[in-house]
Formats: sequence, structure tokens, C-alpha cells
Amino acid sequence: MHLKDLLKTFVLFTALIGFAFFITDKWVMPFYVSHGEQVRVPDVMGKDFAEAKDILEKAKLIVIRKSRYDRMTAPGHVIQQIPEPMTTVKPGRSIEIIVADNNRLVNVPLLILSTLRDAEFNLESLSLKIGKIDSQASNEFPAGVILAQSIEPNQKINIGTPINVVVSIGNNLVEAKVPYLVHKSLLDAKSLIVESGLRLGIIIKQYSHDLLPGTVIAQSLDSSMTVAPLSTIDLTVSSTDKEDE
Repeated sequence: MHLKDLLKTFVLFTALIGFAFFITDKWVMPFYVSHGEQVRVPDVMGKDFAEAKDILEKAKLIVIRKSRYDRMTAPGHVIQQIPEPMTTVKPGRSIEIIVADNNRLVNVPLLILSTLRDAEFNLESLSLKIGKIDSQASNEFPAGVILAQSIEPNQKINIGTPINVVVSIGNNLVEAKVPYLVHKSLLDAKSLIVESGLRLGIIIKQYSHDLLPGTVIAQSLDSSMTVAPLSTIDLTVSSTDKEDE
């Protein structure tokens, strides 16, 4: 091989080595260094959104803003963050920031085709609530699915407004087995009642210092019974209010 060819080969080899070091330094090593990196979510509770966003972004986190009515906090200030402060996460994790809003109006969500449990969680997140629950047989939809809602989706209503729903009990139900509801939460009991093809009747509150509020203490129909579809079952639930004694 001529000296000129050797020189060309040496220059090319040197260039390739330099390029490899450049790639390693700029991309490969930073990837391996940050691959196992973790950060603690800063506490931004009570801060103005702009300040909270700046703090979180400096911690290499992504900010998602949501609003919720809160009469006790100045609008635009953080009232909740998810995950909670000091939680360990990886850089680039999305952090949901909920800021106070003085607007008492919220958009009604679509509840049709969701389960009663999902609908209740959805409404609670918007400071709304389930109102009257009715049941209806359906050839098209399985038991437990919401068929109708009293307020159309996307309408603006005041927070705290109850929304009535109609829930499917399925098709060809000739009898309904009463579920055992004692010690269950009111939310779980409501779902079981509807899924069993029954209707929720009166809810009676009774003071109890031993149970969590909203825990079922008694039911009007015994769980050993089989009854006609859409029969009404009343519940007695625990309360922390001594006036309910």
C-alpha cells in the first residue's frame, strides 16, 4: 500500500473514531445516565399556577392544568396535585395540577353507556352528583349500563346539581335475587342494587361512631329473598351526625 493510501486510511479511521466519541458524548451517555434517573415531585400546593408550572418544568416534569370550583382559595392557585408532593417519578412524567376556579358552572359529561359506578366517580370529580336512579329492561344493553340521563351532555349547570339516570337491568329478567349489602359503601350498594334488577328506595341515616359515613347498616329486603324485578329496597346507612340518632 502506498504512503498516500495509508495516510488516507489513517485520516478516515481517525475521523470515524472522532465521530463515534461525539455520538457517545452527545446522545449515548446522556441516555444511559438519565435512563434510571428519578426526581421527587415538588410541593406546589397553594402556589400561583404560573409559579407552580415553572417549578415543575425545572424539575423536568410535564404540567397538565385542570380547574375546579373552590370558594376557599384564590382563583388560579393550586388546590391539588397528582401525584402527591414528594412522590418519586421519572423525568418527563405528567403532573396534573388542579387550580381553584370561581366559576360555579360545569359542563355535564356523557353518562350514557357507562356503569353507575363510573358515572358517580365522573360526576364527583366535577362536583356534581347522581340523583334519582331508575331501572328499565333493555334488549340492547346489558344490566348495569346507563340508558338515559336527565340533563343532556355539554350543558352548563351549577356544581352540586344532581343528575337522574336510568340504568338497564338487561333482558328477560323474570326474578331478582336480593344482594347482601350490609357493611358495603353506599356507592357499592347502589351499583349492586341496579345490577340485580332492583330499585333503590329510601335512604335512612343513622348515627354511628364505629363506621365510616355512608356504610350500609341495614336493608329492607333480606338477602335470602328472590323478588320481582324492579322491586324497591330501602337502606339504612351510617352517619357522623348525632342528630341522626
